Amino acid sequence: ASPLNNTECAGVDLNRNFDVGWGTGNSVSDPCGELYQGPHVASELEVQAITAYIQSIGPIYGAIDFHSYYQEVMYPPAWTTDDSDSIHGMTLEYVAQWVAAAASQVGVTYTAQRMSSVYTASGTFTDWIFENGHKSTGEEAHPERQKLHCVIPITIELRPKYNKDSKDTKDTYSGFMLPKSEILPACQEMVPAVVKFSQLVLEEGAKCNKL
Repeated sequence: ASPLNNTECAGVDLNRNFDVGWGTGNSVSDPCGELYQGPHVASELEVQAITAYIQSIGPIYGAIDFHSYYQEVMYPPAWTTDDSDSIHGMTLEYVAQWVAAAASQVGVTYTAQRMSSVYTASGTFTDWIFENGHKSTGEEAHPERQKLHCVIPITIELRPKYNKDSKDTKDTYSGFMLPKSEILPACQEMVPAVVKFSQLVLEEGAKCNKL
């Protein structure tokens, strides 16, 4: 979060501040709320820097947004329940399932879900890059490339599955505060996941590059 000056509040949740569906769901206007969306869309310098950089190097074909925690590979959209997961005959669900399977090789199990089936969330990075990653301020975006919507973004929620307060587990640590023994395995399971994701993105990117 981006802290508020002269207050004890955590401030803006950057993953509720991007310019896509901003302020429409699972975010709050209370500056001290955990999911504070900010005073206006893209109000935070970090969000402005990220979006400007991506558009300066675009088009982007794929992106991973790492979070904690829940052992989940999620695909957009997050801010709406509308069905928009088809890309060149390969669905975002298909990509997420492959990445989840790759991440599950090390020890724990990851599952794949559409973000809005878990909870709706407005103003997220994953939704923003899904809708804007094909654009570029450095060159004229190819109109057919925009139509095909080649961008494949996912959000990976890292281990653990539950926190210490969950009734469904006997784990003794918080989901946001992994013990040292869990840090290396968390990294190791992401290696095959990122490799598989890169392979899938290259396949789709190659199709766009032929335009």
